[in-house]
Amino acid sequence: MLIYYKHFVVKGLEIDGFKIELCENTYIPSDDTYLLYDSIKSLEKIGSPVLEMGCGIGLISLKLASKNVRVVSVDINPYAVKCTYHNARRNNLDKNIDAICCNMFDALREGIRFNLIVFNPPYLPYNGERLDNYSRAYIGGLNGSEITKFFLKDVHKYLDDNGLIYLLQSSISDIIRKKPIRVKKIFFEELRIYKLNKHILKTLK
Repeated sequence: MLIYYKHFVVKGLEIDGFKIELCENTYIPSDDTYLLYDSIKSLEKIGSPVLEMGCGIGLISLKLASKNVRVVSVDINPYAVKCTYHNARRNNLDKNIDAICCNMFDALREGIRFNLIVFNPPYLPYNGERLDNYSRAYIGGLNGSEITKFFLKDVHKYLDDNGLIYLLQSSISDIIRKKPIRVKKIFFEELRIYKLNKHILKTLK
């Protein structure tokens, strides 16, 4: 399948044996996606359930689901949610993935706790362009950090006491101010992966 974006054409991907279809109006995996993917792909002994916030095409959710854990994949973009579930079915992982369209934690049942939460948030400052399903995947508010702040405000309610968060940030709008576990420098920014727990979350307030 060919998907036509503004100035280029892309096809499906095959990554680590996963056959991924790229979907219309859904964020195309880029350096930030792959850095986060590389950070979680070797994780072992993950307990269910796990959460991917902002699932996009579902690449990271597929990798987590392949570890035989239950994955909740959330995105505010309905096209992304449909794409994640479609790719889960293509890779025979749909029984391990619940794809939900909602804003952050809004549709998650009260009392659920995740052993692992993974998030590649939008982090670019708003530049005046028209917001649509695609641009909302990378525009993180006026300063680029608003979505991350909103996530950090409530995430402790959904994290198991021994759970971990893998969070991507960019030097453009990073608000964590801790030592990252993985870094990649590209063009005009530095991408950083942070591993957080409940204790660290308290220090961020």
